[in-house]
Amino acid sequence: MTYSVIWKPAAMEEDEKIWQSASDRDAILRAMWDIEARVRNDPNDVGESRPNDQRITFATPLGVLFEIDHAIFKVEITSAWAIRQV
Repeated sequence: MTYSVIWKPAAMEEDEKIWQSASDRDAILRAMWDIEARVRNDPNDVGESRPNDQRITFATPLGVLFEIDHAIFKVEITSAWAIRQV
């Protein structure tokens, strides 16, 4: 089953700040698309588990935390940050 992917407002704000300051904005967009594609198809096999039922994954130059709601096939990106200068 395909999961819907939602970016919480705080995660979108963080991502927007990274994108605004990036010298390679396309790299940020590619990383977002990569992360979304991976968690949409099989979120349990993406990244590593973290406390409080969260998972972490990376797509250079971004890192994100996300939560999975299996009951309604939804993934929420809860936090985003730059993992290297872009």
